[in-house]
Amino acid sequence: MKMKIGDIFKINISIDLFGYGQIIDIPNKESLTVVIFDYTDDGIHETNFSKVINSEILFFAQTFDALFFHKRWIIVSNLSNNIKDIILPKFKLGTKNECILEDYFKNKIRSLTPEEFDLYNYRQYVAPVRLENALKAFKLGLPWKEHFDSILYKNLIKQIAS
Repeated sequence: MKMKIGDIFKINISIDLFGYGQIIDIPNKESLTVVIFDYTDDGIHETNFSKVINSEILFFAQTFDALFFHKRWIIVSNLSNNIKDIILPKFKLGTKNECILEDYFKNKIRSLTPEEFDLYNYRQYVAPVRLENALKAFKLGLPWKEHFDSILYKNLIKQIAS
């Protein structure tokens, strides 16, 4: 399956509710970087994909292609004009007393002070089912799991001023 940057995919939330995500980067053969939007529809009416990619980003993750491969996530369009405007998170690398801040592309930015340590997340790769479950929890009011916090886009970019 050949996926491309800008591919928009449909996520089945319930029998009559669909969410949407987008591939924003393919950093290597093993992983994808995706965002999941705060946009849903009933899947019956024609989806306005421009509205999808201009809606708020709920989740950001580096993940894998398993749900594409098993056809649970279906690519429905491709747009990429929004990708340049997506703020990419920064990550910590190291321990509290010796920690480096790096950008999304793994460029070292600077050392972090111990006081700044808890402001940043470690880079992580998550199973796509975690994104799907987080979206279902968010949209259907299902129990929220603590590990969903680490893929919330607002949590990942809150410290972007660094």
